Amino acid sequence: MASVSLTDILTLLARLAFVLLLYIFVVSVLFSLRRTIRATAAAAHEPRVPARLVLTEAAPGDGPTGRVVTLDRPLLIGRRPDCDIALRDDSVSGHHAQIAWGGESWQIEDLGSTNGTLVNGQRATRSVALRSGDVIQAGSATWRVELPEA
Repeated sequence: MASVSLTDILTLLARLAFVLLLYIFVVSVLFSLRRTIRATAAAAHEPRVPARLVLTEAAPGDGPTGRVVTLDRPLLIGRRPDCDIALRDDSVSGHHAQIAWGGESWQIEDLGSTNGTLVNGQRATRSVALRSGDVIQAGSATWRVELPEA
């Protein structure tokens, strides 16, 4: 019968510990790669063109003309308090329209509002790409789009 020495047991435990540490290292590298890939994918959908909306006309409760809203993330326009641009005008729906980065340009989309969203005087029936100088109207609020020079 072969006897097992203390050295053999310690060697086996050291090997097992090494394999366990190796697995932990590989798993942590894989999680790190996954996090990097997700962050890169999310960055691809983020706006690369900062823009501004300038309020040119509005009902008295919607703020002073000249008010500037920076477009650096999706913005929800409507009458509800959870909207990024909250308007008090009764002709504005609770969730009226949304402005978001569409991959190549800022886009505005009417969210099924009762009175519609106008872009340059035309009712937006689908997602509309915004250009510098475009005029957006929701209720009595009128906004001018300002994009930086390319």
